[in-house]
Amino acid sequence: MFLNIKCFFAKYKIPLFAGFFTALFAHLFVLVNILHNYDNVAVLPSGYGTGIASGRWFLTILGDFIGKVWGNYNISLFNGLITIGILLLVACLILDLFHVDNVWIGAIWTSVFLCFPTVTSTLFFIYTAPYYALAIAMAVMAVWVTERFPHGHFLSMFLQACSLGIYQAYFPMTATLFVLLLISKILEEDSSLKVIIKNGVSYLGCLAGGMLTYFGLLKVSLWYYGKELHDYQGVDSMGKLDLQEFPALLTKTFLQFLKMPIKNYYGVTSTNILKFAVIFLGIFSVCAILFLLIINKYKWPIYMGTIGLCLIFPLAVNSIQIMCPKSYIYTLMIYAAVFIYFLPLILIEKLWKTKSKIAHQLFYSGGGICNIVKIVYGIILFSYIWLSNGNYTAMYYMNRQTENYLTMVITRVQETEHFNESFQWIFIGNNFSDPNFKYSWSAYTPYLYGGNTTSLINAYSRNSFIRNFQGYFIPLADAETVEEIKKMDFIKTMPCYPSDGSIKIYEDLIVIKIEELE
Repeated sequence: MFLNIKCFFAKYKIPLFAGFFTALFAHLFVLVNILHNYDNVAVLPSGYGTGIASGRWFLTILGDFIGKVWGNYNISLFNGLITIGILLLVACLILDLFHVDNVWIGAIWTSVFLCFPTVTSTLFFIYTAPYYALAIAMAVMAVWVTERFPHGHFLSMFLQACSLGIYQAYFPMTATLFVLLLISKILEEDSSLKVIIKNGVSYLGCLAGGMLTYFGLLKVSLWYYGKELHDYQGVDSMGKLDLQEFPALLTKTFLQFLKMPIKNYYGVTSTNILKFAVIFLGIFSVCAILFLLIINKYKWPIYMGTIGLCLIFPLAVNSIQIMCPKSYIYTLMIYAAVFIYFLPLILIEKLWKTKSKIAHQLFYSGGGICNIVKIVYGIILFSYIWLSNGNYTAMYYMNRQTENYLTMVITRVQETEHFNESFQWIFIGNNFSDPNFKYSWSAYTPYLYGGNTTSLINAYSRNSFIRNFQGYFIPLADAETVEEIKKMDFIKTMPCYPSDGSIKIYEDLIVIKIEELE
């Protein structure tokens, strides 16, 4: 076992180093700074986020256990390095799964995997990022064990259930890897359509078994903890799919994938240069597949099977749309899209290993196509590193602006006549309507990833920011009192903050009107 691990690290040492240094360039800012989004600011100094009530049964078990033996502390450097370390190993595990031996292909893959937009979005939620990385690892291992162990399907189902039990959005990664395996196998010289179909049915059964295992363990966990699923983002309706809507959902899923080079796909193609890169790699992949089919002189069933798998690939990559048809989908949830960059690398590896002289002359000679592909990947890496740092910088300024603004609000309240620190506070409205406070970065940075935020002064984040970041514990009135005050006549005549008279002492309450009520 030790020798196998030692050989693994020896084999992939260059991809590991390449991925690590790329990750440092992309994510050093978040590792050495304290950055908060709407959730991270609420989980200080410790916590792991929403567990079983969101269907994340294994996150609750892991989080509670780690909390007892170590502590779920929100420490950026510590959590970030653990996350990067796990993802590096996962990237190399994928290389091992597909028997990728070419060093530069491995280095490109680990680098792309570590600077992909989903990793940046994950680190926005750095308080729980190591758990999410573990879920990603289990989603990938679920495929790896099916190929490495005789009866690995049963272990695969359990790993899928655990991955789903931490965060449900990584299931498409497992599905996409299975499809990529089928594409890789059908393009081998001695491939058989009968074997491919057999493997495909086996993989499909494994995916179905993993999902069923997840729901079974979730039910047991809900019973054990005495909890119910909440209705946020349709969590309580997971697994319920309207069959009449299914064809339209499949069409939407497929077309959204095809529009990736035209319309920004959750940050993946947020700049024109990335759109052009995706188009180039797409064309290259089609040409490489056709070339492999021709030089291996396959019969028509293999052609048809290959076309079928290539049509299934977009559905697998974008299957988060099928899983969450009524939910808000954002950058954190689309890690399966990283495999659009892995497919061309698999094809290059196959062309590299083929015995065809034409292939080597066309793709690997001094001015070969693969050299152009390397340049394109270099541009992609540079773009994602730049975008990651841009997102972190924008979040930094948003945090500073929020801190400054809320400090002014607190100071204004404290300077109000007859102020008393024991009085309870009431905010009338959800968002500050101050026309002079604007987050300028959102106007000039169209590349903000999902999970980044343009406001922390809203009702969702405001009180957590004041309490955890500024250290001022506001005594807030209960919901019943707030509703009673809202109905009073003097509220209608009060101006909104920051105008004079927007802060009023009423009996033993401090009323701050921040926006007009509808």
